Amino acid sequence: MRQRRALRQFTLSTGKSAGRNSSGRITVFHRGGGSKRLQRRIDLKRKTESIGVVERIERAPNRSSRIAPVRWFPRGGVRQCNTIEEFAPPRKILESKSTTTYIFGRKYFKVFALLLVLLFHWYSGGEILEGFVAACDGRREPSFDPIYPPQRDGQPAIPQPEVQPVPRAILVPELEHPLLSDRQRRAELQTRLAFFFQERNEARHLPIYLGILDKQFLVEKRVEAALVQDGFSPQMLSRRKWEIRSILFSHPTRVGTAIAENTLNRYLAQMEREGTRQSLPYLRVIRASRFWV
Repeated sequence: MRQRRALRQFTLSTGKSAGRNSSGRITVFHRGGGSKRLQRRIDLKRKTESIGVVERIERAPNRSSRIAPVRWFPRGGVRQCNTIEEFAPPRKILESKSTTTYIFGRKYFKVFALLLVLLFHWYSGGEILEGFVAACDGRREPSFDPIYPPQRDGQPAIPQPEVQPVPRAILVPELEHPLLSDRQRRAELQTRLAFFFQERNEARHLPIYLGILDKQFLVEKRVEAALVQDGFSPQMLSRRKWEIRSILFSHPTRVGTAIAENTLNRYLAQMEREGTRQSLPYLRVIRASRFWV
């Protein structure tokens, strides 16, 4: 095994600073050739009434920060300050960049805050301060609306254009002559859905089966009407109807599983709210139609 070298002690400072037991010297312990560690012995048992003076600010070796050696007065001693210069901190402390930034921030923070309040008051047309004053005096309830101020007397109100609702016939199109009759469509969907209910053929599964069948019937009719109005030929839709039904009603990730009734209800609600062409089942068919020949 490799034997570690003994610690070597080097004293970097001869002046008195913090630490009663170490006589205030800043000491570096290292093992030679490696990275040095700056260690400082501090007496944590020192009473809080002791008085210390920062002598200087110096840069510690192998560190990105600065250290400030402190000279402590004897216990029980009181520092006598005859002039304000003696009471003030050393010049190096005041000229430090971090100290100057801190004092500058504390001095001008209130000024910046006051300017910000005045600018906001001017932008809002005086409504903010008026509301605060009225609330404090109890005259009226404060009204804060800086973005949309109330109409002044003598200013005509700007008429807002009325948004006309989109007719439902455009959102959810329907065909006067569907490609399949309702009886034939329901029979084909019933035969296809029975394949997914081979292991669920009890009486308690009948309401689930009928609920899914009714929702599939409505979804297919709406998607078919939108496809015909968008330019798809009825002959091609008749040839691709089994593929379209697989896209609409089969689970995209679970093989051999039909989409649940709750999902079909969300499809129908989306069609009523956003239109058939913005619904998820219609967009799936459009993406698949790019590969049709």
